[in-house]
Amino acid sequence: MRQFNTPAGEVRSLRFAPDGRSLYLLSKDSGDWRRLSAHLSKRQFDGPEKLADQFDESWLGLYRNAYRVDVSSGAVVGEWQLDGSEVAIFAPGLCSVYHSVSVAVAGGELDLRRLDLQSGRQNVFYQADVPYPRCLSFTPNGHILAIGGYHHFGDHREYVHRLDVWHKTELDTIQVDLSCLAYSLDGRLLATGGQEVQVWYGRKSIARWTGYAGSVAWSPDGRLAWANEKSVTIAHPTTVEPLLTWDVPHGEASVLVFSACGRFLVTGSTRGSCTIHDPNAGAVRGTFDWGIGHVHSITFSPDGLTCAAGGENGRVIVWDVDG
Repeated sequence: MRQFNTPAGEVRSLRFAPDGRSLYLLSKDSGDWRRLSAHLSKRQFDGPEKLADQFDESWLGLYRNAYRVDVSSGAVVGEWQLDGSEVAIFAPGLCSVYHSVSVAVAGGELDLRRLDLQSGRQNVFYQADVPYPRCLSFTPNGHILAIGGYHHFGDHREYVHRLDVWHKTELDTIQVDLSCLAYSLDGRLLATGGQEVQVWYGRKSIARWTGYAGSVAWSPDGRLAWANEKSVTIAHPTTVEPLLTWDVPHGEASVLVFSACGRFLVTGSTRGSCTIHDPNAGAVRGTFDWGIGHVHSITFSPDGLTCAAGGENGRVIVWDVDG
């Protein structure tokens, strides 16, 4: 087990490099979305140019930096600066970061930018009058980027916009209650979580289960897992009822991820613990609290033998998974 501190704030979007020797991560400020939402719902704005003057940007909890960290030493071996972004995601292959700049800059519209991690250059990639972005998910081949958001200045509904990154065109939108989303590992299906969980094939909902989900994840064999403050649930898009449901120990699950082989499912909690589950039996194999605070991100190494979790104040924990 190795623990080290990075220059990050909240450690988000942890990803192992293909060789497993370094970790990529995004750094996010701690914000207060409740204050921002309340402010937006009560105020009438004169226009996008006035928006930046009417709230404190610190409420947003913006993404500021991307880092590459050596797994053995914890040393920072790469650093990139973002433009104060409310959402950000590594593209598959870890060659770039896609991020949308703050509402204070973009005026509530989507202003998607691409940061090239090799050259350090970034440019405006795509702009559109779409809902205020909240969450992102790429297909594994990097072809489609799903962008979920809430339209504060439009019809006040939540949507998923799907952007064809290769051709810079939008596909048909999906209206759905939304707190999280994730593409399946073959890129064919999109799962959304909110007050209910749904699976989408294009714009068609092909599966639906009741109950809140704060995070969703796909297994290699096509099962879907979701978690909330009380439980973890496993289902398959072809099943009407979930396959398994079991309790989550030690607080609300904030993030979950399958190992590459599908034998392990790891959840991180708002109280700082990481729990290893057996997704085939619906059982808890062990829970650990290494004192890194609220767990925001978890990732497995390419060989599935090592797991890493990111918490508060730049803290990262790396441990070997007991097979």
